[in-house]
Amino acid sequence: MNELTRQIYLLRARLRRDELWTTDFVLTLLAGHFMFAGYTATLTIIPPFAIDLGGDLAYHLPLIVAAFGFVGLAIRPFGGQWIYTLGPKRVAIIGTIIVALGSLSYIFALSAWWLIPMRMLQGVGLALGPVATSTIVANLAPPTRRAEAMAYMGNAINISFLYSPFIASFLYENAGSHNAFLFSAIAASIGTAACCRISTSRIAFERPPPSPGGDAG
Repeated sequence: MNELTRQIYLLRARLRRDELWTTDFVLTLLAGHFMFAGYTATLTIIPPFAIDLGGDLAYHLPLIVAAFGFVGLAIRPFGGQWIYTLGPKRVAIIGTIIVALGSLSYIFALSAWWLIPMRMLQGVGLALGPVATSTIVANLAPPTRRAEAMAYMGNAINISFLYSPFIASFLYENAGSHNAFLFSAIAASIGTAACCRISTSRIAFERPPPSPGGDAG
C-alpha cells in the first residue's frame, strides 16, 4: 500500500511538472491573440483609409508598409534586451498599449502622410509585444512541452486573422473608419488587460551568465 501511495505521489508530481495549461499560460495566449487582433484589424482598412485621405495606392501604401517593417527591424533587438531589464510582463504590457494607441491615432489622421508615423508607432508595439509574449510562453512551458506551447501561441495568433480583418472591414463600410479603428484599439487593450493578470513571479527570470571563454578571441 505504501508503494502504491508513493507511485501515485510521483505520478502527481510528474503531472504537475509537465502541466502546460495553467492560468498564466492561457492569459498569455489571450494576450498574444488580442494583440494581433488589434493589428490584423488594420490590414484591411488602412489601404481604403489612405485612399480616402487622398493617398496614392502605388505611392503612399508602400511607404506605410515599409515604415512599419523598418521600425520592427530597428526596435526588436532592443526589445529582447529590455526583457532582461524590465521583465517580459512589463514589455508585453508596453507593447500591447502601443498597439492600442497606434490604432487610436489613425482616427486623428488628416492626410495619408500622417499614416506613416502612426504606422511606425504601431510597429514599435508589434516589435515589443510578440517578443515578450513568446518569452513568457517559453518560460511557463515545461521543457518537455515547450515546442507544443509555442505552437499553441502560433495558433492563438492565427485565429485573429480569421475574424478581425472581416469585422474591421464591416465596421469601416457600415459604421465608419472611427469605429473600425476603435475596434482595433479595444482588441489590443484586451490584450493589455490579459498581460496585467499574468503572475510576475511565475515568469521571472534573470539574464544567463556569459559562458566561459565567451569573450575569448
